[in-house]
Order: sequence, then C-alpha cells, then structure tokens
Amino acid sequence: MLGEIENVLSVREPRILRDLALLDVDRCQAMAPVIRKLCSRSFASDQHSLVKATSFVSEIAPLLVAPESRAIFMFAGARSYIETILAGENSVRELHALHEYRLRRMQGRLDPIETAASSDAHLAAMAWACEMTALEAAAEAMPDRPILWLDFDAYLAAPRERMAAAASHLGVVVSEEEAQGIADGPLMRRYSKAPEHEYSPELRLELQVEARQRHGAAIESALRMLKEASRTAPLLARALERDAGRL
Repeated sequence: MLGEIENVLSVREPRILRDLALLDVDRCQAMAPVIRKLCSRSFASDQHSLVKATSFVSEIAPLLVAPESRAIFMFAGARSYIETILAGENSVRELHALHEYRLRRMQGRLDPIETAASSDAHLAAMAWACEMTALEAAAEAMPDRPILWLDFDAYLAAPRERMAAAASHLGVVVSEEEAQGIADGPLMRRYSKAPEHEYSPELRLELQVEARQRHGAAIESALRMLKEASRTAPLLARALERDAGRL
C-alpha cells in the first residue's frame, strides 16, 4: 500500500536479499553494503526507495538498514498469527517445510522448545517465536535507527490512519485524500501474494474464527508454551509484551 504513494518506489521481497541472508557470515557482511546501495536506488531526487523484505531476512536487518535510514517492523500477535497459519492448507504445509530451518535460526535466541510441539498450533507458535525474536534482536542491534513497530491487526482496523503514520515515519508526505483512496482501493480486498484471490480483512477474520473453533485447545496450549519459554528467553519475553492483553 505504501508503494501506491506517488513518490515511493517500492520493491517486494527481492530475491537478492533472500540469497544474501543465506550466505555465511563473512560473505554476507562483505556483500551487504553493495546490495544495500543497489536496493536504495531511485529514479528521481524526490523519490523514496522502499523495500519489503522476506521475513527471514530480518536476521540481517542491521546490515541492510543504514544508520541514516528508517525501518518498519510489521508483526502479528501470537494468537492472530497462529490462527491465520492454521486457517490455510498451504500455510500449514509451509509451516512444516520451514520448521527445521526455523529451529536452526532460533539457536542462541531461546532454548529449544521442540519437545512441546505436539500439534500444528505448537509449530505455528514456534514459527512466531522465531520471527519475532529475530525482529527483537534486530531492534536491539540498531539503537541508532528509528524503528516503527506496526501491529498488522491494528493496521487492518484503521488502514488509512496507520498507513499515514507509516508514511510519516519514513519521511513520506501523503495527503489524507490519497491515503483514503489507497485504503479504499483493491489492495485491501486481495491476497497480497496472489492478487487474483479475494482476501479481505473480513474474510481473514472469518477464517481465524473457524481455526479457533477447530483448534482452540491446541492454540491455548501453544500460547502457554510460549509464556513458559519466555521465562528464560528475554527476546521472546519482549515480543510477548508487545502482544500483552491479547493472549
């Protein structure tokens, strides 16, 4: 949606950043400055470059966000995330496919909680823990760079206002009329990775409710697992604090 603003050049999940994140540490650090400059190019002096990265690229966010740059960390609450994952067959398949990779990524951030994974809800909870602790670690490593934490569910509840706030954080000027036009446009009614499919906030909520009805007990158990694990994992505890009141 930010990419719809007139003077924003937006790129979604470029392959080059995913490849960079998978390199060994030394090669990643050596190549990151060049790739950062490449992704920062624009075609006009008043044009803002904006890159939406794939989630696991969060692992190298401190290498990609220059000291003078700003970042938006968009996230979903644990319960909302788990319900959304369980609501789709494809997302559950992806959950299983990425499980081992996420376990490796979590090493050093929190103790293994794999033994508690007795359901897809538990796997989804661990996926949330992996991605959120990656963001928390990145924020901790970038105290000199302004970061806007943006709750996805809060965004869906007030897209015009939240989008305007995100634009302002990035130093982008958007009029109320332009912001309203984008919020009322087709992007809020389509699945972003497959725009040919309808996926409005209302449909998303309906699917979440269905997932809650089917997997309620497992979801509650998975949330308890996260709370228990957070006792010895400061980054996870911080992530859960952002989610306070909804668990």
